[in-house]
Amino acid sequence: MSAVVELAQPRKLVPRWHTHGNLLLVIDGACTYLRADDVEQLAGIPPWGEGDTVLGDSWPLDVEGVHFYLLDDALRRCEQHGTRNAREFAAWLLDFLASVDDAVLENAHRVVPFTEALTVAQAARDLTRQHGIRVNRKQLFAALDDLDWIGRNSPEDDWVISPKAHARDLLTLREVNIPAPTRDGLRRYLQVHVTRRGLAELVKALTPAEPQPAPAHLPTPLF
Repeated sequence: MSAVVELAQPRKLVPRWHTHGNLLLVIDGACTYLRADDVEQLAGIPPWGEGDTVLGDSWPLDVEGVHFYLLDDALRRCEQHGTRNAREFAAWLLDFLASVDDAVLENAHRVVPFTEALTVAQAARDLTRQHGIRVNRKQLFAALDDLDWIGRNSPEDDWVISPKAHARDLLTLREVNIPAPTRDGLRRYLQVHVTRRGLAELVKALTPAEPQPAPAHLPTPLF
């Protein structure tokens, strides 16, 4: 899929897998989201949470009660399930996305901003792919700590947002469900997200400084 167009608004696509059904996709900048129940029905995989311990670096995103997978997480679930149907769905999906070019995106239905904040893993991918700042999830957490945007009261505690980052709207916390040994097998967890303003500030903070030219050599005075 082309990345030439810088999308000011997310685009919605609804491709049809012949004889199987439709799939709702939302393309928001560098991120591609897939409606979770569409993926599970088309790929023939169980809903997330039934036996899953982790889902990549993030969790299904809840948008007004509808869950969405990131593309990489959907493909990972298909690979883990390993059935012929799951493999064929993943192959069809990748073939479709390979055909999506700038013209298709330009003519696609525009939707309201799909998400105003990214998980730290998503932000790391965006910094790497869109801005050439090679950083992974663990390294970005360390950078956020160095910038005094996040902190912990103890090594066992979850990350919290610093007053500075909160006041400048650089980060936010969102509740997500993660597996836990409870009655329903889940617990609520406050996950750090990077806002669009925070991402722009990270680009500035993490872009290497341009080397300064060496001062011109001045001739030794004769007198």
